[in-house]
Amino acid sequence: MKGRALGSVAFALLLGMATPAAHAAAVAGRVVDADGRPVAGALVSCRPVPSAEQRLLEETRAIEAKPIAETKTDEHGLFSIRFQRDPGDLLLRVSARGLPSREMEAEADSDQPGGELEILLPESRRFSGRITDESGRPLPRVRVRVFDSRETGEGVAFGEAVTGAEGRFEVPNAPDGDVAIAARAPGLVPVLIFRSRSMTSETLVLKRGGSVEGTLRDAAGKSLAGVVVVSADAAEETDAAGHYRLDGIAIGLASVRARWKEDQARREGVVVRKGETARVDLRLGPSAVISGTIVDEKTRRPLSGVHVSASSSFAKSGRPEEVARTDARGGFRLGGLSAGSYELRAERRGYLPGGAAAAAGASSATVSLALRKAGTISGRVVDERGVAVAGARIRRLPPIGRSETFEGSSFPLSSVPSYRDGSFRMRGLPPGEASLLAQKEGWVAARRDGVGVRSGDVTKRVVLTLRRGVEAKGRVVDRTGQPIAGAEVRLWSMKNPSATVSAVADPQGSFSARGLTEGAYAAEVSARGFATKTYDALAVGKRGAAWVPFVLGPSAPISGWVRNTAGDAIAGASISSSGGTDGEEVHAQSDAEGRFRLDGWAEGRQVALEIAAEGYARLSRTVNAPTDGLTAILSAAATLRGRVEDAETQKPLESFSLGWHVPRGS
Repeated sequence: MKGRALGSVAFALLLGMATPAAHAAAVAGRVVDADGRPVAGALVSCRPVPSAEQRLLEETRAIEAKPIAETKTDEHGLFSIRFQRDPGDLLLRVSARGLPSREMEAEADSDQPGGELEILLPESRRFSGRITDESGRPLPRVRVRVFDSRETGEGVAFGEAVTGAEGRFEVPNAPDGDVAIAARAPGLVPVLIFRSRSMTSETLVLKRGGSVEGTLRDAAGKSLAGVVVVSADAAEETDAAGHYRLDGIAIGLASVRARWKEDQARREGVVVRKGETARVDLRLGPSAVISGTIVDEKTRRPLSGVHVSASSSFAKSGRPEEVARTDARGGFRLGGLSAGSYELRAERRGYLPGGAAAAAGASSATVSLALRKAGTISGRVVDERGVAVAGARIRRLPPIGRSETFEGSSFPLSSVPSYRDGSFRMRGLPPGEASLLAQKEGWVAARRDGVGVRSGDVTKRVVLTLRRGVEAKGRVVDRTGQPIAGAEVRLWSMKNPSATVSAVADPQGSFSARGLTEGAYAAEVSARGFATKTYDALAVGKRGAAWVPFVLGPSAPISGWVRNTAGDAIAGASISSSGGTDGEEVHAQSDAEGRFRLDGWAEGRQVALEIAAEGYARLSRTVNAPTDGLTAILSAAATLRGRVEDAETQKPLESFSLGWHVPRGS
């Protein structure tokens, strides 16, 4: 029945490509590779953006939703999909042979010109590995996704594969750079780990967790079918009797929730034990509601089609609790919420994002927002002779003294490419002055400060001039003089630290860094199993440089186990380590036996550890490297329940802040 319904939606929405004369909306754009060249024949498909619950249900069941429309790019990399009526927010997927795929949200516009979206498919690399269960048995038919771990505002670039009979997988089109690897299998706890660019393979262990099952009923006690119930990273629909079952839930404390229309049910503090099933019956009740209107800041006219999301201040998943889209009068309504504090975010193409805090309680909360039109910068990237340079990446630099993610930009530091004619176009910018940086491997970065940006306007004819740089060569070796293959060398100019150049050592330990300019550089050299080392005042002359070998000493590892108070191993715990004021950090995750290992610290370095796991209270420790056999005991997270009221009237307060601390010695 669902398949027929989806087919009906596709027929109603999509207008045949042979009749482009009249359409209510369209999504169009251009697909390019990392060098700015058009990608012909790329498959572009789209479907309505699923809710957070529906998306998680698809991941849990390992199903691929059917698109409502698809097309291919032409020889210029252009595509256009037309609809008879507004399809709402769309989820686009772009795939091309030999390149990572990209998934991103977009909206169809009735007045959208061709080439509105600029979709970059980055360079690819191979990533392989093996997946086993806790006993070491290989797991076949496990879906593995390797995706770019950076949040760029351009969607997610990824490659994926399915394990074979021996549990092995190979992703030929994984995105180049730092990546995240996600894997899940029925009945097992999903795994998500992060790896640097130098890592090309990984062994993942999926462990058994616990299960949660129960029955969902409405306020009158009637069982409800077809409602999605969510806990942690798993979701399932209730059957005809209102029954549900969720497997592969991480051990510890979990929350279970369900929403139907504007009613909701939630149970916190559910104890999940390995191999056991917790019974959680849910009953729907009235939910909190946040509603409001969104207008243009200057004209005060209502804005339709604004994407509005509400995220809980205490949510761990990072997923919005509820999303909505404004109507023709600029109105929106977010229902199905639990009482509490939420962060609202409003986004619409051509406008800067807006946000507000809202407290949802027994009565409906009302919020009014005004969005400001964003500015655009267009221009060209050329060489010293004025010849177009394709494939450069242009990004906006953060204001001095500000972090790299700063307020007032739709996609703060996402970069855009230069195309075959050297042109580039950067949208979603706040008014004021912007600093731009253009980079391409083998070229000296070009920086342009003081570029004026006006709200709702396009700043044109901005030229960024790249020039050929010089080359520095060197080797990375250990203390015995043996080469360290795969070592990463990151260089930055002492005069312009924002322009970095990276290189990777070959099997002989040799590396070559191009696109440098005369002056002093600093280098950070790292490799797995070795202590990261920083070199200062590296001289680069007019003809480049040939540096003496960089020598890395063995890492002073920090290793141990993460366990709960009963002595059971905690798999998938996140261990973060930092070593002082230089900002250096190393991360790891505990394996199926609770073991972890942090490499990269020098001997004698004092390191601060932060250990966290779902359902457990965080633990902070300070150790000196090396440390072996460290046991971190995590206590189950507690739930605080209570009531806050006005001391005089005894009326409940819906909006308040609550803090607590653990007394010393407890």
